[in-house]
Amino acid sequence: MWDSAGDDAEAGPQTQLLSTAAAEESGAEGVADDVSHPGEGDAKAELPVAVGDGTVSVKPDLGLLRGQETVYPVFIDPPVGLGVSEWTKLSSDGDKFWKFTEPKGVGRCGIADGYACGSGYTDRMYFEFGPGKLAGKHILDATFRAKETWSFNCTPYWVDLERTDNISEGTRWPGPKQLDQMGDRYVSAGRGDLCSPEQPNAWVEFNDNPAEADENLASTVRAFAAGKFPRLTLMLRAKDETEPRAWKRFDNNAELKVWYVHKPGVPTTVGAIPGTGNKSGPCRPLSDPLTVTVTTPTVHARVQTLVQPGADETTPALQAEFVMQRSSTDTSKGTWSQVWSGYRPAEGWATDGDLLSITTTNRADGGLHRFRARTQSHWSYDGRSGDLFSPYSSWCYLRIDSTAPKVPTIVSGQPYTECTVDDCAPHGAPGVAGTFTFQPNAADNDVKAYRWRFLSTGAGATKQVNAATTNAPVTRKDITPGLSRHTDPVGGSQ
Repeated sequence: MWDSAGDDAEAGPQTQLLSTAAAEESGAEGVADDVSHPGEGDAKAELPVAVGDGTVSVKPDLGLLRGQETVYPVFIDPPVGLGVSEWTKLSSDGDKFWKFTEPKGVGRCGIADGYACGSGYTDRMYFEFGPGKLAGKHILDATFRAKETWSFNCTPYWVDLERTDNISEGTRWPGPKQLDQMGDRYVSAGRGDLCSPEQPNAWVEFNDNPAEADENLASTVRAFAAGKFPRLTLMLRAKDETEPRAWKRFDNNAELKVWYVHKPGVPTTVGAIPGTGNKSGPCRPLSDPLTVTVTTPTVHARVQTLVQPGADETTPALQAEFVMQRSSTDTSKGTWSQVWSGYRPAEGWATDGDLLSITTTNRADGGLHRFRARTQSHWSYDGRSGDLFSPYSSWCYLRIDSTAPKVPTIVSGQPYTECTVDDCAPHGAPGVAGTFTFQPNAADNDVKAYRWRFLSTGAGATKQVNAATTNAPVTRKDITPGLSRHTDPVGGSQ
């Protein structure tokens, strides 16, 4: 829990989880918009957290909440554990330093070359990350970096990065189980002008080396983002824990930089235009296929990412892919074979939420068809490129009948109004009757009757109303929605 007394909201020695965009734009300052950590100068307090049956309880510090010098707003652990890192340093002599604020050691703290680090114990350092904003992302690359502030002498020694089981405030030596090698680096930093050439404090970066098959950081972070495990804990240790000259100090501000592409999501608004114009028909089941009155139907789908990108994230490059099959007998009992496929946009890429449409090649009149769509996401990084694909949407069924009447026009009356792209004001209620007028399509001159039903009902609920004369409109004032869900009537003419 912390207040807003500090001038710099992004300061504070907190473990950070950085996104690609933030890392590229401002390096280690990528948490500028992250209010999940206190800044330098903020008054703060550690809060007790109790986990119960289906609940997490946090008890605020009343002294900080009501203090005379408290500067509002006051933040109380917004992420509740997700995206917030924990860290600790463990020593073989039994000491532990939970969420330490000063640089701590890694390796064997002992005596060598007439110099003494300590009485003789071994240190290991752990950093634990929550998934944060990684949900719905496909990880392309990852780099773990920790700032080395001291080394025993000017000679480089190996430091290992390992994945382990998770940590808690109660974790003690020898620490959690080691699971997998992430990487190693041969470095020395932090002795300044005591070395020639000078060795200032430096970030030590761990990134997969393609020449070493046992370095698995990127694949591990990829599995982490995919939800294969809930927390990612990385340990820094000396490769040789018997060598005092390999002892080093690291700061607590370790970072995990991640480069990713948004995973594609299953398209929405999948459907077809029943005839000419741009009036869309819904996705219909096999038991009630959509009647399409042209032999080159237009199908559409709205592409999307699995998780909608934030304002500070790279715009995704998306495409809609369509496939269409036909029944061998033009009945529900036939076998299905693919007769057409296509994609949109024809050139370039769409972005999240774009509605894309495409007209099929000429289809057989009277044919029973089905179609579906999926989202493709394209990426390029570090000279490489690739594509990711969402699962397909559900099948939508249509029957082509070029001699059938075209889709009629439905005009909403009181108290209901038709939704537009920018406005969908609520009117009426379940059980409140509405007035709707059915009018023939301009392309028809022999309409005798109309059939209608609610989208929330099955084909068996279809009702028919006859026109007084050929091509005459029909107005009904008794169309009453029975459920609080989508109630626009769908209609046809005959």
